[in-house]
Amino acid sequence: MSKIRRPGYGEAVEWLACNDDCYWLGDEHGSLSVAASMVRDLYGVADSKLIKDLRKALAEVYPDHDALAPYCTFCKKRHRGGDKCMGHHP
Repeated sequence: MSKIRRPGYGEAVEWLACNDDCYWLGDEHGSLSVAASMVRDLYGVADSKLIKDLRKALAEVYPDHDALAPYCTFCKKRHRGGDKCMGHHP
């Protein structure tokens, strides 16, 4: 019989980096997203730790793009210009 393993804090932060709209990280006075708040509460970490770890994860997931920028619907990545960047792509 196999055991079901509960995902850890690291997996939760990685999920946020890949799936949550993390643009709120760029706002100095912004609040956590609902998903980020749930991760904070589930794993009992401080906001500052979650923000630090999420910034690190975003840099790994999107090394060539600005992780705090909006999601581009044209190239499917985050960078300045958001969904109005179509003119900047080949």
